Amino acid sequence: MKRLLLAALMYVLLTPLALSAAKRERQTWDDQPYKYEIRVGWGMPSETPWEAWSNDPTRHSDGPLSSIYGPVQGNMFSTGGISAELGLTFRKWFTLAFQTSFSGIWSDVYDADGEERLYRKNGVVFNLTPQIRLNWIKRPAFKMYSSIGTGMTVVSYNGRSSVQSSLQFVPLGLAIGKDVFFFYEAGGGTGSNFLGCHLGLGYRF
Repeated sequence: MKRLLLAALMYVLLTPLALSAAKRERQTWDDQPYKYEIRVGWGMPSETPWEAWSNDPTRHSDGPLSSIYGPVQGNMFSTGGISAELGLTFRKWFTLAFQTSFSGIWSDVYDADGEERLYRKNGVVFNLTPQIRLNWIKRPAFKMYSSIGTGMTVVSYNGRSSVQSSLQFVPLGLAIGKDVFFFYEAGGGTGSNFLGCHLGLGYRF
């Protein structure tokens, strides 16, 4: 009974404070000191290049003799996701961002001995992902946030192209600095151009 009364008392005392804080948080577009954000960054390669590599029909041999005497497919390499982003800050706690990212991918093909490179297979991964960013710690020179977005991924590799939907989720993001800032994001997703970490520089105005 005492716990119930204490909980009721805490509710009565904290509700006016919460409503007051919510009222202070009600803002308009014109209230924001920084309405726009521009970011450029780099992210660790996602799984998308390796999916394109593993699904390449020419990577597999045509039979036992081909597997012995035929060309040997090398490993896949990627530049990682090179990203550019425009963010619109509608509230201190809410940003709508439009992110594009690009990855170059390639894989070398060697002779049967694996010594001489015969040719190189090239490709690109392009990603366009609008996303919602929720800033849950908001300071002039420090923000901590989470974001989620969905968009489109275009993969072109070895003459074959595909378009697929993408989902990107960042459970933890940090932005340090005012006008010019450094950002770090931990996350990834299906088809996105980074998996693990994404970092770079941004400018607010």
